Amino acid sequence: MLSETEIEEMWQAYQEHQSAYFVAATCKVSSTTARKYRDSEHWDERLRKIRAKASALADNKVARELAKDIEVAHDIQMQIADSLQKQLVAGNYKATVRDYERLVRLEHFLRGSSDSRTKHPDISFEWLEDDGTMK
Repeated sequence: MLSETEIEEMWQAYQEHQSAYFVAATCKVSSTTARKYRDSEHWDERLRKIRAKASALADNKVARELAKDIEVAHDIQMQIADSLQKQLVAGNYKATVRDYERLVRLEHFLRGSSDSRTKHPDISFEWLEDDGTMK
C-alpha cells in the first residue's frame, strides 16, 4: 500500500501525461500499480471534470471580455454620434453614410456577426446617398 504522498505524486504525474507507463517510470512504481491507482482513484473521470470546469471558466472569461468590448464600442459609438450631432447642428460637419456604416460594422463585428472579411455584409446604406436623403 502506498502513502497518500506517493499516490498524490502519481496523480500529478498522470496529469502531466495520461499513461500508466509514464506514471510508473516517473514515480518508480510498477505499471500494474499505476493502473490500479488510476482505476481505483478514478483519475480519468477526475481529469475530465477538471477539464470541463476549466473550459467553462475560460468560456465565461471570454464572454465577459467580449461583453466589455461591446459596451466600450457602444459607448464610443454614442460619443461619436453625439459629437457628430453637435457638429451637424453647428454646421461644421457633413456626415456621410459611410461614417455611420463604419460604426454599425464595428458593433456587428464585436457581436460576432459576419463582416466584410468573412462575407459580404447584408447592410448597406448607400441608397440613402443616392436619393439625397443624407445630403
